[in-house]
Amino acid sequence: MTKVPSPRYDLLDVNRYASGALQFSRGCPFQCEFCDIIVTFGRRPRTKKPEQVIVELDAMRKAGFFSAFIVDDNFIGNKKAAKELLRLIIPWQERNGFPIRLSTEASVDLADDAELLDLMYRANFRHVFVGIETPREASLKETKKYQNIRGDSLQAKLERIQRAGIDIHAGFIVGFDNDDKTIFEDQFRFIQDNGVLLAMVGMLQAIPKTPLYERMQKAGRLVAGDDDGAIVPAQMTRAELVSGYWGLVRRLYTPGAFFDRYFRVYRFPEYHRKRASISIKANEGKLVPTLVYALLLFLTLTRALLADGSLMKVGGIYLWYFLRVNMRYRKDAIGLAQFMNRCVTHWHFYRFTREASEGLGAVSGTRRREDVKTRRARQATPSLFFRTFLAPSRLLRLCVLSRGRDGRPC
Repeated sequence: MTKVPSPRYDLLDVNRYASGALQFSRGCPFQCEFCDIIVTFGRRPRTKKPEQVIVELDAMRKAGFFSAFIVDDNFIGNKKAAKELLRLIIPWQERNGFPIRLSTEASVDLADDAELLDLMYRANFRHVFVGIETPREASLKETKKYQNIRGDSLQAKLERIQRAGIDIHAGFIVGFDNDDKTIFEDQFRFIQDNGVLLAMVGMLQAIPKTPLYERMQKAGRLVAGDDDGAIVPAQMTRAELVSGYWGLVRRLYTPGAFFDRYFRVYRFPEYHRKRASISIKANEGKLVPTLVYALLLFLTLTRALLADGSLMKVGGIYLWYFLRVNMRYRKDAIGLAQFMNRCVTHWHFYRFTREASEGLGAVSGTRRREDVKTRRARQATPSLFFRTFLAPSRLLRLCVLSRGRDGRPC
């Protein structure tokens, strides 16, 4: 990793990106049965020198990026090295006025290291993606994800991360051998109760060369003719797994469930205090650009809802949550902008889950064949989320560059 050349960020049209990407390490010390990371990159994390990362962050700043995702398989796979890097990022952020918001992937044992949490917060990490997989301890043991069952409960760990001022996105899996048909309700309740706003749920897949693949192959439980590693579950039929999975995903991204999760973190005063503090340091929140950003999101979203015929069905729920819940916590321009941001994010996932589930066969789980014109039209039409956030990131710039005195996060 010390020999990996720095990316040429200066060659990119930054206006086409909502976030940049950089890598600090490869590999993960754990042994999750389903994961191909340890097969591809090994269990001994290899890292760049911290100075290399600072050079790359500087290049991203000069290119105009304001957000970066550290794409490591597990950013804290080598905690000592991660802390050394963070101790360099903090003064770099301070010298430059906290120009880049950071996010990454990390194992949930992050919550067990208070110093590491504090360093990440001070280095301007705004969210972390965590592999939770399942609330069932038996399934975690089955898949050898022991790091998720050491110490206190998963709920307590997630709460410590949130109280540290860091948002949580997380991955979940259904279809373990210890999963029966009640797992879908268990997963839903866990995700809702812990305020995991963006929950990436998937069915268990046996990736070639992983220990899971070898076990499923020996047991004759690989789905014949499926190139995606589909397996035959132990305590339900394949059809029940597919149906339960799509039911769970659709349920998670109903407007009510999504915004219940969004406001869940508001119960922690430490979260708000820390988010306000880091935002003050980043000098975020000018009134006029923030209002313009909110207005542009509102107009874009309204147009999309009208075109879809969902203005009353979905837009009405957005309005209810804004008036009855959001206004209880946030009555300023930034609260409006942040809420509109979340509405657009929700609409993307809501529409995706609706269209994806409608495009799947109820039994086999294979995608129904669409006619060529329909498929090409869908491929040629970017989602609202992409057009609003990824393609013309000038909208995000209005928010990120809106810097003022109240210090509330956009």
